[in-house]
Amino acid sequence: MEIGDDFLPELDFDFDEQDDTKPVITNNQDESEEEIEEEEIEDDNLEDDSEDEPSDNIDSDENAVAAYNYYKDNNFITIDHEFDGTFDSLKEALDKQAQVALVSAIDNFPSFLKPIIEYATLKDDITPDEVANFLMQYQPPAFTEDDLRNDTDLAENYLTNSLKQEGLEPDEIEDRLDYLKDRGQLAKEAIRQFKKDESTRELEMNAQIEQLKQQEQIEEQQQQAFVQNFGQVLNDTNWRNDHKQVIAHEFTSGNFKTRMEHIFENPKALVKLVDFLANYDGEDINLDKYKKSAFSPSVKGVKDTVEKYWSNSSLANNKSSKGGNPKVDLSELELI
Repeated sequence: MEIGDDFLPELDFDFDEQDDTKPVITNNQDESEEEIEEEEIEDDNLEDDSEDEPSDNIDSDENAVAAYNYYKDNNFITIDHEFDGTFDSLKEALDKQAQVALVSAIDNFPSFLKPIIEYATLKDDITPDEVANFLMQYQPPAFTEDDLRNDTDLAENYLTNSLKQEGLEPDEIEDRLDYLKDRGQLAKEAIRQFKKDESTRELEMNAQIEQLKQQEQIEEQQQQAFVQNFGQVLNDTNWRNDHKQVIAHEFTSGNFKTRMEHIFENPKALVKLVDFLANYDGEDINLDKYKKSAFSPSVKGVKDTVEKYWSNSSLANNKSSKGGNPKVDLSELELI
């Protein structure tokens, strides 16, 4: 699945907390003290409920916070947005505001322009030729019913072209027009045909736009499901919560996509990425295979460095019960 600029919707990954520590309340605390503490906690929560307050889990940027507050105060941002204090979150808010403004602008366009604007905004990577074809196919006529009613030549020409499109032969068309002229019904029949053609044009045009809308909705649902699945898989790992938060931010902020684009322009990094991805079997990346290759005798120095790091790290899972440095089984090493 190709990840585009608008691929990643705003999501919060909820990770299982590791710390189960609970506060201990002594028996000699009276009820009045507990009530006062509860009121203070509620007041604190109310103060922290500001939508402009950045999240504690992500390092905020004071310039981003100042810019966001300025835009909010001056009504440049009027939408509801959970701002986390970063420029990435500020960009998300501005993008959402731009989309709302676009929808509002379309509603204020003249009726004959609305479908054209909708088509142009819904179509991915639209080309000038596609816009021109759409206009030629669905452009409204340059005359009205009153024009047909008051201009006999216009009514006759319009009916002639309509009957040609229906497949009638020239002599059949001539007989039909003579019949209408003799009975004074030429303008009436032209108007009837005009209404029929306009109804067909609008139905076909709206059907094409609706098809694009449904396609966009399906793509959004697929993207949403993909991101949710990503968050679930990430949450199911046994990695540290702070590391999960880093990965989630890298993915949802677009940093991952940017890094991939840069890697494809950097042969030195690309060689390493290709080597790593060679262990992908279509379902998952075989880390065991990668470790055997990466920790071969030819790169023993790398292996020793990794062993030293994990043996001295508090993150190691296999600690010696007798103290000292824990022993690390590299076969259980998970690449993070």
